Amino acid sequence: MVGFQGLIVPDRRRPDGTPRKLLETTRIRGLGRQPTVELRDGLADAYAWFLEHAC
Repeated sequence: MVGFQGLIVPDRRRPDGTPRKLLETTRIRGLGRQPTVELRDGLADAYAWFLEHAC
């Protein structure tokens, strides 16, 4: 999406934060809310906004 072609090498000597993070949507869906944008589309939109406003 952003054109990165490098290599990401994790530093195994350092902790990586919470091992497992879950998004629990039961309560918000119980209120009738449903996602209207696919994740990939939302990421693309956010990146486009960033390029337009932050650079």
